[in-house]
Amino acid sequence: MKIAYFFMSPAAGISRLIYNILPELENGKHQLNVTAMCFFDENEIALQLDNEIGRRLAKLSKEKNILLLRGETTAMNGRSPAECVVTLIADGEETGCFPDFYSAVGDHKPERLISL
Repeated sequence: MKIAYFFMSPAAGISRLIYNILPELENGKHQLNVTAMCFFDENEIALQLDNEIGRRLAKLSKEKNILLLRGETTAMNGRSPAECVVTLIADGEETGCFPDFYSAVGDHKPERLISL
């Protein structure tokens, strides 16, 4: 089953990412096909360049073709949705912003969205 994770609640979602989701994806033990991860508000810290989590996410994004997105409020930073800033994370990977979600996932549209 194709899924997308939405990290919305402070701390709890990132905790699940660090201790469960990332290790399972890295070890090939995650039982679902993750097509995208979207990080909102405080959870966007996971996408920072100098962050181990960001480096791990960038690597997985490349290896498993996982789309990484930020919540549009922070990504736009006062701009209109058409001017949403694409942000570089570890290893030059790019993140889009949430309004791009459905167009960006293309043929890999998830069947379920999981909000953490």
